[in-house]
Parts: sequence; C-alpha cells; structure tokens
Amino acid sequence: MLSISKLLFAAGIAVALFMIGCEECDTGKITFEREELARFDAVEFCIPRDEAKDQALLSVSPDLKLMPGSRGRIGCDQKSQTLCLLEIRKEPVGNLEIPKRLWEEICGLSRLAFVGEIRGTWLE
Repeated sequence: MLSISKLLFAAGIAVALFMIGCEECDTGKITFEREELARFDAVEFCIPRDEAKDQALLSVSPDLKLMPGSRGRIGCDQKSQTLCLLEIRKEPVGNLEIPKRLWEEICGLSRLAFVGEIRGTWLE
C-alpha cells in the first residue's frame, strides 16, 4: 500500500515530467539520436525498485512496461532495479516516422534523476 507521501512524490514527478516534456533531452543518458529511434522496437532503462517511482512513470507513460526481476538487454540488477520498456509503435507497419510526442516523452524520462541510461532495443 502506498503512503500519502509516496503518492504525493509520484504526483510531483508526473507534474515535473509534463512540464519538462518540451525541454532539452539529457543526451548523456540517451544512447541514440532521434533519427535513429525508428530502427528499434522499444527503448529500455533501469530504475531503482520503488512503488512511488513506478507510479510516477506510469502516470506519464501508461504504456510503459515495468518488469521487476528482469535484466533486459540493458542489464538491470534483478534484485534492486526494475526494467522499464517502452515499445515504439510503427503504424502502419514499416513506418519510420516517430511521433514528436514519443520523442518528448523519452526526453522527459531522461531528465528524471532516477532514470539511468536509455537504450534502443529489439524485441524477440
């Protein structure tokens, strides 16, 4: 059960993400350029296991998949971190145009202190 303070923390993170969505990316965390994003099926990153952080991410990116205990290609620590995976929808199939909203979302995620390196990946 989440405490009130954790819920307030999550809400604060959500507001911060909304406000920084249009600002610069933390390019030190993103390992690809915007033009390269279409090559991947998804992006992945690790965060510390924490319910408030999980809820903050999901309130901004409801399609984000949180997978505690999974390493992913990025190599999250299975005991202390949660693998986060955001699929890149290419519709119609083969479309290489990435919506601006998706890039802004990735940029907003990159600016959160608890988000580590963000990598492109392929799904199997």
